[in-house]
Parts: sequence; C-alpha cells; structure tokens
Amino acid sequence: MTFIFDHGDEGAGFLVEEMKGSGLPTPLFKRSRPNPELDKNDAYHVQLQACDLAAWELRRGESDWEDGKIAIELRKSLLALNHKNKIWKQTLEPDLLGLIQVANIKKRP
Repeated sequence: MTFIFDHGDEGAGFLVEEMKGSGLPTPLFKRSRPNPELDKNDAYHVQLQACDLAAWELRRGESDWEDGKIAIELRKSLLALNHKNKIWKQTLEPDLLGLIQVANIKKRP
C-alpha cells in the first residue's frame, strides 16, 4: 500500500516522521490536480480517503434503499464495506484528544 498526499500540504515533514515512528511506510507527495504542462512527465494523483468512500457509499445506499432497492441490488462497493473482517469504530472527541496527547502531537501554528 502506498500513502499519497497532496504535495502542497503543509507539515509534510511532521507527517513523514510520525509515519516512520509508527512503523508505517514513508508517504509520497504528488500533485492532486491536472496541469497540462506537467502531466506528461509527472502524472497527478487523485487522493481518496476511506472515510470519503464510506460516506459516499452510505449516502448513496440510503438513497437506493429509499428508491426501493433491496440489499442484494445495492452497489458492490457498498456491500464490500460489510465484510466480516471489518472494524467500524466511532471515535469520540475524548478518545481523539487522548491519542493526540499520547502521540505528543503539537498544534500547528
């Protein structure tokens, strides 16, 4: 798996150090928007976050359900989110604040 982030994001050095410290692969930084002058030699990459996919599929699934589709007719990508090995967890603010404190993540200036 490759972790790709927009090259324009601030704090890239901090992210690299956090990922290395957590034993994760070093992230790559690529352009996220097309640029005809650069695309021939350096293709852009559209980032997709898992939470974006889940939110889109759940919203779409709810709409399909309201339109009378039964679960077997729902999109395969939505049904795949219901895999037996999934871990769905709601992270509440105190949990997130605790993680930030344990990881000693400083607030950006």
